[in-house]
Amino acid sequence: PPAGPTCAPATATPQPARALPSASSATDAAAAQILVAEDNDINRRVIERQLELLGVNCVVAENGREALLHWRKGHYAVVLTDLHMPEMDGYELTARIRGEEPPGQHTPIVAVTANALRGEAQRCIDAGMDDFITKPVQVEELRRVLARWLPTRADGTPVPLRALSRAPAAAMDKAAPAVFDAQVLPGLIGNDAALIAEFLTDFQRSAHDTAQAIRDACAAADWRQAGDLAHRLKSSARSVGADWVERRWDGVTPESGLPAAARRARHALIADAAREAGALVVLFGHTADDVAEGDWMRARGSTLGGLREWSPSPAWPEGRGLMLLRPMLEERRQALRDLLRARGRDWIEDPGNEGFGRGAARRSLNAPAVKADRDPARAEPPVPSGKNDRVTASGSPNPLLLGEGFDGVIRLGQTVLCAAGHDRPPRPDRLTALEARLAAELPFTATLAGARIEATPGRVVVMREAGEFRRRASVQLRLNPDRPAVWDGRYEITASEDGWSVVPALGLLAGLSDADRALVARSPAAARGALPVLIRDGSDRPVLAWRAARVLNLGPRRLMLALGETTQEKDLTRTVHGETPPSDLF
Repeated sequence: PPAGPTCAPATATPQPARALPSASSATDAAAAQILVAEDNDINRRVIERQLELLGVNCVVAENGREALLHWRKGHYAVVLTDLHMPEMDGYELTARIRGEEPPGQHTPIVAVTANALRGEAQRCIDAGMDDFITKPVQVEELRRVLARWLPTRADGTPVPLRALSRAPAAAMDKAAPAVFDAQVLPGLIGNDAALIAEFLTDFQRSAHDTAQAIRDACAAADWRQAGDLAHRLKSSARSVGADWVERRWDGVTPESGLPAAARRARHALIADAAREAGALVVLFGHTADDVAEGDWMRARGSTLGGLREWSPSPAWPEGRGLMLLRPMLEERRQALRDLLRARGRDWIEDPGNEGFGRGAARRSLNAPAVKADRDPARAEPPVPSGKNDRVTASGSPNPLLLGEGFDGVIRLGQTVLCAAGHDRPPRPDRLTALEARLAAELPFTATLAGARIEATPGRVVVMREAGEFRRRASVQLRLNPDRPAVWDGRYEITASEDGWSVVPALGLLAGLSDADRALVARSPAAARGALPVLIRDGSDRPVLAWRAARVLNLGPRRLMLALGETTQEKDLTRTVHGETPPSDLF
């Protein structure tokens, strides 16, 4: 019987393709040789296996340059090419083949890529390719594409491709997190348990090596290389059924304050990913050494915040309702490394640890003059644990109706920040001056960092400064149905219908209904203009936001988290005063 299909790796100096028998039926597909250009090892092996299952021979190349050399030496029925490869990508490979093809000859070229963005397929066609298929490539889809482009037999009938028997779908644990889909690989390469295990082992090793390469690229500030490596890892992960969560910061790089901006961006991206996953708590692996290094940096003027075992996400509004848990703040970094080594586990170091002062702090703290010798007889220097650094409030927040004010002074800085709705803390000198005025217990009104403070003997009310809406551009926010949107950093508003926009009530209070004005009247006069109202398309009559949408007042909950008053994950979703009122109010 004829030999089965084979896939041979291409080299920089490829040999002519081996001539195969041109018998009918079973050997027709094998005779129609495929050229595969793919730089990702996992993806390359997946396609090889799929072609083998279909009974098709192939030659593989690791980049476009090798594929072009091999195309010049052989005769191929179809070229399957990745679009993004080193040395020569799929677009250039296509252009070179089209430029060198003799008159009357046309090699079908099919793009195989993980990029499924709109317009990408048309871009491939415009570049001279004939078809487009996305990764991870399903074997049945590959069969359809090949059937479309493989040459016909002498009698005009299509070349038959081997039929596949469908393996039963593996049972999935519905309670398990969707981080790995065990059905993906069997659907791509067949239900061969040994082969699947081999693919997963190879992916694990490859993923670790690629992650380390990404770290090295980041340490060298080679962002292009880091991005290319991430793209490669993403493609491999999807091919084996592993979940892939990618977060990219695309903002403008600031001319100053880069470390703080990088921290904000990082926490915002982590918060977005946690929200999409439905997580309320994110675990961080900070250690006692991180606490000591942070103390060292702050003593030299850094704005780096302190580390607490349980604290709210510093990203706002992305991190609303999200807590950070650091369970290892009393452990030393080296002790954790030793434990991992003893258990045969590996880890990835955060590349940011070596930059922006962190590396200098580490070197200073590890200097002989600072630390004790590793001799067990000598004590190591104490390292702050950062644990239980909870704030004890002088009272509990008691917001007025709709959450526009608070009784008492509770960590004035946090209260001002939560009332203003942003993430820019008040200037320390101005906050100190305000605290001094409050200590005098004299009546006054002041503004600070977007908040308004009204003090009377025995009572202080902190609210949003409505006058800010007169001094800045419109804060009108269009609402998409059933999609929560944060307005002014203070309210999360979800409309169930299209056509609504949210604006401040300032200048629109007179247009509210009598019932809405009665509710608004329960708030301090100075706070009313900062309440959210909704405007419907085609109408200029405002509606109090609570009447037509689901409204969460973020200020009170944000303050509770900032003051450490919520210590259990189950309490993060409880209703607080100022959220959507009971129906009897309406």
